[in-house]
Amino acid sequence: MFMRRNKADMVSKLCAIIKEEVAVLRTYLNALEQRMDGLEMGRLQADHHQQAADIATTRQGNILLDLRRQIEDLDNQGRRNNIRVRGLPEVDGEVPQELLIGLFAQLLGDSYPPDFGIERAHRAL
Repeated sequence: MFMRRNKADMVSKLCAIIKEEVAVLRTYLNALEQRMDGLEMGRLQADHHQQAADIATTRQGNILLDLRRQIEDLDNQGRRNNIRVRGLPEVDGEVPQELLIGLFAQLLGDSYPPDFGIERAHRAL
C-alpha cells in the first residue's frame, strides 16, 4: 500500500509539473501570438504606406514630366524666329504650312531655298 501511495503521489506530482509546464508554454505561446499579430499589423501598415508612396511618386513623376514638356515648349517658342503673316483668307481644308511654303516660294521666286523648312504654322486670332 505504501508503494501505491508513493506511486500515486509521484503521478500527482508529475501531473502538477506537467500542468505547470503546459501553463508556461501557453503563456509563452500567447506572448508569441501577440508579437506576431503586432508584426503582421505593422507589415500591413508598411505595405499601405508603401503603396501610397508609390502612387505619390508616380503622380509626381507625371507632373515632373509635364513640367519638363512645358519648359521645353516655352524654350522652343522663345528661341525660334517667328513670322506673322496677316491678311491671308481662311480656306477650309488648308494646311497652314503648305500655304506658307507656297506663298514664300511665290514671293521669293528663284531665291527661295529648296530646303526651307517651317516647323510649325497655325492661325492666330
